[in-house]
Amino acid sequence: MVEEFKPYKVLARKYRPQNFSDLRGQETMVKILRNAFAADRIAHSFILTGIRGTGKTTTARIIAKGLNCIGEDGNGLPTTDPCGKCEHCLSISDGRHIDVVEMDAASQTGVGDIRDIIDSVHYSTSSARYKIYIIDEVHMLSTSAFNALLKTLEEPPEHVKFVFATTEIRKVPVTVLSRCQRFDLKRIEPEVLIDHLKFIVTKEKAAISDGAISIIVRASEGSVRDAISMLDQAMSIDNAGASVETIRDMIGLADRSRILDLFELIMKGEVKLALDELSTQYANGADPLIILKDLAETTHWISVVKISPDIIEDPTVSLDERDRGLKFSRELSMRSLTRIDVPASKFRLQILEILKLEGYINNFFVEKSKNINTLKVDLKYYEGNPVIKDIKRISKPGRRVYSRAISIPKIQNGLGLAIVSTSKGVMSDSEARKNNLGGEIICKVF
Repeated sequence: MVEEFKPYKVLARKYRPQNFSDLRGQETMVKILRNAFAADRIAHSFILTGIRGTGKTTTARIIAKGLNCIGEDGNGLPTTDPCGKCEHCLSISDGRHIDVVEMDAASQTGVGDIRDIIDSVHYSTSSARYKIYIIDEVHMLSTSAFNALLKTLEEPPEHVKFVFATTEIRKVPVTVLSRCQRFDLKRIEPEVLIDHLKFIVTKEKAAISDGAISIIVRASEGSVRDAISMLDQAMSIDNAGASVETIRDMIGLADRSRILDLFELIMKGEVKLALDELSTQYANGADPLIILKDLAETTHWISVVKISPDIIEDPTVSLDERDRGLKFSRELSMRSLTRIDVPASKFRLQILEILKLEGYINNFFVEKSKNINTLKVDLKYYEGNPVIKDIKRISKPGRRVYSRAISIPKIQNGLGLAIVSTSKGVMSDSEARKNNLGGEIICKVF
């Protein structure tokens, strides 16, 4: 007799929360929703926002199950603890409930797609208590689509609920936001995420060390899905268990202790030794952009430790790293940390050489004048290049392309430029300031 084939279900789906009790790190939102359900003050539209992997779509499905759950006896009322066994809970979990419509706004962006919703909301439900529309990545809808939705969103039929999810809340019109109850899903705290991964490791009977889990949590940046996906990959490395070094190689991280070694050499002004260490890490497979990001994070971390030493008690940081971090915070002045003035031109130009080898740029040169050093970079154009993504005024693909000259105020003997992630894309810090755009520094490249 042939055994029935069961395809493997990835851990991120296998351990997806099925009720609010399973949802990690979002206590404020859960408390508000529990009270709203208990007081029968359930809004007709919700909008969930947060970074990737924090539970937006999962929360939308839990809300849908809670609104339509009838309990095992068939007489249940809306609840924040859906039974998970009635026909509605099971079909919503499987994504096949006829009254719960999930729409991906990334692929259905037009007014015609919204018109289909507007035409269908007036019809009664087929079997459930409420007809629920879950629109993922709602910020991708066109302006016309948003405008077409406004009237229905403000005064929907009593049997209709809307749940929106987005990672770009600023792109959603204010007219839509004012018609919804907004919930901001925060990044998951490292302690909570570490406990969750340890729970999964125990359930799966895997051998993953605490150090390896800490590295995964740090790399996930507060995203549960990212962390579980990396854990899933780590479990496939070796039946005997994945070591810290193996996890670093898998993720492409530079060894944290090596980053601290490089940081120490830079702060001491040991340019030759610093370049040798950088070359060694590059030869071992570390991504130069990640090295730069790690150096920036290390500088920020030590600055924070200097101001507030209690922050050193971070479960994702090893004891050796804590000792070295405290040592650096005592020995280095805040002036040194906020303005690293190693012979930076040589070091940063070496970074440019690596970016050139990696294929991000074709060439570069520096024009010197009395007060300004102008760095001109011959950019290599291709889709997804992180150095030039969304920088404007680039000629057609395939031609020799140049960025505009980027004027950089002289920083002693070095050059300084940060790559910043803004709502308009990735660009130089000077370009961001020129357009009054706020953002997060990805890395200091030059």
